[in-house]
Amino acid sequence: MKIKKEEILLVDNLSYTIKNRKILKNINMKIKRGDRIGIVGPNGVGKSTLLKIISGILVPSSGTVKIEDLLLNSLGIHLTDELPPYLLGIDYLKYCGTLRSMNNEQIEASIKQLGQELEITYLDKKIKEYSQGMKKRVALAGALIHSPPLVLFDEPTNFLDYIGKERFLNYLNKQKDRTYIITSHDVNELYKICNKIIKINKGQVVETIHLNIDQKMYKIYIDRFVEDLHIQTTGNSYYKVVSKKKLTKLLIIYLKRK
Repeated sequence: MKIKKEEILLVDNLSYTIKNRKILKNINMKIKRGDRIGIVGPNGVGKSTLLKIISGILVPSSGTVKIEDLLLNSLGIHLTDELPPYLLGIDYLKYCGTLRSMNNEQIEASIKQLGQELEITYLDKKIKEYSQGMKKRVALAGALIHSPPLVLFDEPTNFLDYIGKERFLNYLNKQKDRTYIITSHDVNELYKICNKIIKINKGQVVETIHLNIDQKMYKIYIDRFVEDLHIQTTGNSYYKVVSKKKLTKLLIIYLKRK
């Protein structure tokens, strides 16, 4: 299948089988430049496997993955937080930059920017001394150091505290020209940054939710006052709040309290 100019990634009828077990079944995706794709689903349904196939770590049993030629050597990949324990954090990031053919000046500038954006202040320590959250921030910085136009993130906010999550999500939102594919168990986080959410279950795409900016802002606002008032909610494909009539009354109460 020939890739169109407006599409940077095509996944066509992709399947993956290991030991007679089908992990992925006939997955199809069309990703355009600037898309923010969230992938959700229970544990063990093939989310991480899909990212590994897209990144080239695994070879599909059938089907194809096509990435725009210019992106092949500049793909950003975050699939693990396992980092070399005896390296200093700064040396690990310099190594990541060197692998991406960056010069010393570019590497230093990028490390400075990412350090500020993600609040990484401990790069002079060995990685073996890091907490899980500290490792996560450095692993994310390593994937982003070369300002990749397309980035694959596997559970990028695991182990991050609230401030770390907010900093990371804010950083992604500021990079308007980049494309992200993100697996997560937290649909609410994905609503803050994604324009499309793909639900996978038993190795298959079972639902695709397209989001526009009004839906996203409404969702974020509703979440805030629901959390403040401890309102009971009911769930559908992407989190439905109680009836509109009751919601309006609650909003009035909420606004009066502010």
